Amino acid sequence: MRWFKPKTLIATAGTVLLPLAALAYLASIPGRSSTASVMVKVAIVIAGVVLFALLLARLLEQMNAARVARWLETPEGREWLESLPSEEREAFQGRFDDFQ
Repeated sequence: MRWFKPKTLIATAGTVLLPLAALAYLASIPGRSSTASVMVKVAIVIAGVVLFALLLARLLEQMNAARVARWLETPEGREWLESLPSEEREAFQGRFDDFQ
């Protein structure tokens, strides 16, 4: 089992690189900085930070799901899973599969 899904990792890298590229492009445009261009730059930075935080949280969820999956493969984890009532086990598996 992988720690992260490749798509999530690529998207997280994109949330860092794309805003930096946009800011570099805006900085390379000659002329005076207007209020509108400063506001666009601020919006790009804020959007990049928010998206990065959201995707970083998703990466952490995936990492924790991988850790739980490895624990469930141990004798202790299998014993715990088998000790659950069938409804709880199915509910757990359904929630757990969403993270993988």
